[in-house]
Amino acid sequence: MARRQDRAFQFDQAKDSALARGGLLVTLTKRERVLRTIRFEETDRVPTYDLLQNDATIEYCSGRALTTEDGDWTVGVAVGRCLDMTRSVGAPSRPETIKQPDGFTVRRERWTGWIIERPFCDLDGLIAWVKKQIIEINARVFDAAFVRKVHDLVRRRPD
Repeated sequence: MARRQDRAFQFDQAKDSALARGGLLVTLTKRERVLRTIRFEETDRVPTYDLLQNDATIEYCSGRALTTEDGDWTVGVAVGRCLDMTRSVGAPSRPETIKQPDGFTVRRERWTGWIIERPFCDLDGLIAWVKKQIIEINARVFDAAFVRKVHDLVRRRPD
């Protein structure tokens, strides 16, 4: 019983604090809440931050099934509904082994991945690989076609 009274007291304190800010119970936007927290200013509640990588939680918060085909969208919906901030939004991977263009071979399964093979096996090989990567990165061109491709990917919505 004391625990319930403590919670009620905490809610009343928060309500009184909000009332003191202008006579109304204020609900901040996610952005306002995070910015006010960073500035050490009073907020309506503590901002929520997490990484969502739990299928059941994602499906509950998004209201839709989580699949590898449109999981990035589903995770984004769940993050938008239940978190104030996160560091990444991504879909679970179907089990696969991939040989990447940079020479690494990785294994992915659902929410995790690991390196199976590297394109170098000693320090000299690593140095040569890094030099090659720098040359390739510096040669990349981010033209209008690239920008359109990225925008299309971001704007994609599943049916």
